[in-house]
Amino acid sequence: MLTTIDGLVRAIPGLRKNTIYAWSRAGEIPFINIGVKRLYDVEQIQSWLQERALNNVKREVELSGTASSYGTLRRINTGG
Repeated sequence: MLTTIDGLVRAIPGLRKNTIYAWSRAGEIPFINIGVKRLYDVEQIQSWLQERALNNVKREVELSGTASSYGTLRRINTGG
C-alpha cells in the first residue's frame, strides 16, 4: 500500500518524519517520486527496517567476538 510520509508515520509507530526525510535524502529508504510527492510502500519499509535491524544485530555479534578479551586481567612480563 503506497502512502505519504504522514501515513507512514501513523502505520509504523516509533518512526519520526525527520528520520524518514533524512533517510530519503540519503537514498537509504525505498520510495517513489510522483511529481513533487514521495510515496512509500508500508510493507516494503517494514521489511527494510527488519533487515536493517538484523544487520545491526549481526554486526554486534561480530564485534563482540573480537572484543571478548577486553577488560580481562593479564600477566605482564617485566623481563626480570
